[in-house]
Amino acid sequence: MIRETENTDRPTTRHARAATAMFVALLGASCSEPPLVEPGKQVSLIYEATDPDGNVLDVNPDDGPLVFIVGAGMVQPKVEAELIGMRAGEEKTFTIPDAYGAHNPKKTGTLTRKALAADVVPNVGDVIPMAGGLPATILEVNDRYLVLDLNHPLAGKELTFAVKVVEVKDPEPEPPPQQPQAPAQQPQAPAAAQQPEAPDQKQPEAPAAEQQPEAADEKQPEAPAPS
Repeated sequence: MIRETENTDRPTTRHARAATAMFVALLGASCSEPPLVEPGKQVSLIYEATDPDGNVLDVNPDDGPLVFIVGAGMVQPKVEAELIGMRAGEEKTFTIPDAYGAHNPKKTGTLTRKALAADVVPNVGDVIPMAGGLPATILEVNDRYLVLDLNHPLAGKELTFAVKVVEVKDPEPEPPPQQPQAPAQQPQAPAAAQQPEAPDQKQPEAPAAEQQPEAADEKQPEAPAPS
């Protein structure tokens, strides 16, 4: 008696390998580490800087994280050096004795009062923005000008930073400069000025020849008849 063999569908070796490869790819994608903070990367950072007494002296903008490009001079170099090697999602706390540089007592300048807005009343200790957005502290006020400390207000101070890297990515490429568009219609050259037509100059007619008076018919006297 011939026994019928039961047919069972089993995955082929090729299908099994494809499924395994897909699983490994998905596992690798899920286990890949976030990008590192390194020169040229765009970083979004939440931070808070405090003095030794715990007073908050600097903090990221209210509208969101501080966004900067590493190595572009947008963040103090000593702070930036502490961020190198961190990854998105990581947090860190560190202390820098002079994060904003040493205080230079000779770094001062003056500003005429006429340069201030009419409604601004300057006082010693106020911090005002200078050209380029750099802050300056008022040291002295008189009728004609202000004496300013041009050091950063936090220069020479020991600061403790608590930071969190929110995002690390490649910066967006800058759009190419737009070329000026040529006008749709080329300007037409001005029409050549027409020379005024010379008036019709009639040549003067030659005077008519003077007619000589006709000679009168002179009759010759008849000879006398013979007697």
